[in-house]
Amino acid sequence: MLDTSDWQTYHNDSHGFEIKYPSNFVFKDTDYDGYFERPMLVVIFSEPNDSGLIDHTHSYEMSVASMPGMLLEDALQAYPPESQKSTINDESNLTQVSELRILGEDAIVIKNVSNDQISSLYILHNNFLFLIDN
Repeated sequence: MLDTSDWQTYHNDSHGFEIKYPSNFVFKDTDYDGYFERPMLVVIFSEPNDSGLIDHTHSYEMSVASMPGMLLEDALQAYPPESQKSTINDESNLTQVSELRILGEDAIVIKNVSNDQISSLYILHNNFLFLIDN
C-alpha cells in the first residue's frame, strides 16, 4: 500500500474538495471563466527535477467544473480527452474507454492502448466534474 503520511493536502473551499499530493510536488491553481464551456478550476501538480525546475513529464492536471444535472457521458463529450482531439490516426493515440465505480461514484477511465497507461479519469461527484489528466 502507498504510504501517504508525509503528503500535503490541497484544499479548495469554493469547489468543496481536497486532494493529497506528494510533499515534493508543487501546485498551481487557476480559475478559468469563459475559456471553457463552463467556468473551471484547473490545478496542476508537478514534480520538480533535481535542479528544482518543473518537470512536466511528471505533471498531473486536475480540472473541476460545476455540472448540475449533467451525465458523465455528457461531460466526456464537453471535455474530450487530449488523445481524442487529434485528427491524426496513429497507433500511439488509440484509446480504450472503460466505465467503473470509484468510492461509490460513476467514473470513466481513458487508457492509452499502446502503453497501457491511464491518460484521463472523469468522475462526477456532488454535481462537479473532476477530470484528471496525466
